[in-house]
Amino acid sequence: MALGIACLFDIELPQNFNSPYRSTSLQDFWRRWHMTLSRFLRDYLYISLGGSRYGLPRQMWALFATMALGDLWHGAGLTFVAWGVMHGIGLALGVFWRRAGLTMPRPIGWSMTFLYVLLCWILFRASSFEGASNMFHSLVNLSNLGRQWPQASTLLIACAAFTSIFVPQAWQLTERLKPSRLGAFAVGGLATLALLA
Repeated sequence: MALGIACLFDIELPQNFNSPYRSTSLQDFWRRWHMTLSRFLRDYLYISLGGSRYGLPRQMWALFATMALGDLWHGAGLTFVAWGVMHGIGLALGVFWRRAGLTMPRPIGWSMTFLYVLLCWILFRASSFEGASNMFHSLVNLSNLGRQWPQASTLLIACAAFTSIFVPQAWQLTERLKPSRLGAFAVGGLATLALLA
């Protein structure tokens, strides 16, 4: 919506998300997720703290400090700091992996990254560590899964996950489509139906 409103005033905002759930590593995730914030953190925290210019210990310090401090932008809770530290740990493991010259098949890299990011979201969304612990516990205790979520909700979540991973984003579609009157009427008609619904 922000991109569209900005276009109405002839202002072009940079893209902020680029299919982050398609990432094959945590480093790739942070290049795709909240890209304007990620660039700000890289330029004004990570590089200012030394980045990768002064050896591995300094790089690890810069990485952890950037993630822990940068994630306070989302809120002042300790769960946000823990979320940042978890991402710092994941990014540090990625640095060691690349420095060792190791490679990983893309499907495995995607699966591990996707699972790690989803588990870290629990810390992000939880209001306390106790709440996060309860969520982690309910993930391990799958005996009540069928009773906790109705089938319609499960189907909706599966469709949303499929869409976020495999369907092109709106800005990618607009780059592929050429403007036409028929397209304008179709989009206008869909928008009208959506408003009426």
